Amino acid sequence: MNLNLAGKKVLVTGSSRGIGLQIARQFSFEGCRVALNGRTDIPSDVIGAVSGSISVIGDVSNELGAKKVIKESVKRLDGLDVVICNVGSGRSVKPGQENIKAWKDAFDTNFYSTTCVVEAAKPYLKVSEGVIICISSICGNEVIPGAPVTYSVAKAALNAYIKGISRPL
Repeated sequence: MNLNLAGKKVLVTGSSRGIGLQIARQFSFEGCRVALNGRTDIPSDVIGAVSGSISVIGDVSNELGAKKVIKESVKRLDGLDVVICNVGSGRSVKPGQENIKAWKDAFDTNFYSTTCVVEAAKPYLKVSEGVIICISSICGNEVIPGAPVTYSVAKAALNAYIKGISRPL
């Protein structure tokens, strides 16, 4: 499929495995230059699976980490056209066992990872008239039996943020 994306500069957060890695591969197949992101070192076989990609290590769930990842991506890609906010995890405590640490972990991973990246990327995407794509979950829209409440609430907050921030952006 040709989506006329050749030459676009793309950052995919949370792309060292899973959905993020597959998203990065598809952008690469379309001829994009792709920055892979993970909190820790990205294995060489993962980088090799995404033709012409670079790796940018950093934890985007906090402001400083997100700024570092965005700045390094912009520098190494010579700009930024697309940001895919993909960091997330459904791992948490069982429903009914929530505690402050579980809430904080769920929001850091599933909500702040996106808000921090969006805030850091805005000035660069304004220049390129770029786009932001955020990956969420059905758990943010409806109650899924057995799904962690912390995860579901963080994804619901993410969905509300995406809807709310889309107009001013």
